[in-house]
Amino acid sequence: MEIGAGGELFGKQGGDFLRQELKGKGSVWAFRGVAGVDEETLRYNGFRKSLEGSNIKITQEVFGDWGYAKGKQLCENLVLSGNAVDGIWFSGAEMTRACLDVFKESGKALVPMTGEGNNGFLRAWKATGVKSIAPQFTPGLGAAVVRASVALLEGKPMYRSYFSSPPAIALTDLDKFLRPDLNDAYWLPSTLPEATLKETFKR
Repeated sequence: MEIGAGGELFGKQGGDFLRQELKGKGSVWAFRGVAGVDEETLRYNGFRKSLEGSNIKITQEVFGDWGYAKGKQLCENLVLSGNAVDGIWFSGAEMTRACLDVFKESGKALVPMTGEGNNGFLRAWKATGVKSIAPQFTPGLGAAVVRASVALLEGKPMYRSYFSSPPAIALTDLDKFLRPDLNDAYWLPSTLPEATLKETFKR
């Protein structure tokens, strides 16, 4: 049995957005996750495929380990280097938030940046007005794997594969998905009951 998260689609959704925003040409930076992790590779491959046939070039590529601190350091280095950039693809939203802060602190004009279905990012998106899109990684997959494993051990019939690929959040849906009452650690889409969300992610 296989349970998949649609990593390649995640990367492609962000890449398609940049391709459209940049009208098929320009220079982009790629902020990848943790080197060697399957999900990271799938996201990056999806991003690369979305650029095929365009005149968009990846001029800088770094591994930010999906973290804010490392992402910020890397973004600061790239901004200070003076490298031209028309858009930025991110494998995870913590790195996007970091780069948004770097651009703000340095006084650099924002460029289109991809994000992710995370409440902290959605809040930053709304506050900064950056052109963006937020692919989603289903946080409930871990629990789904456990439930599926138990079901298999109990001899219950199962499908051969399960696949989660929710649509990306566009600007038109931002207010629908942003939860001002919850903190930045809330990830979408969630299968948790509303009462649990409010208790666990109370701002």
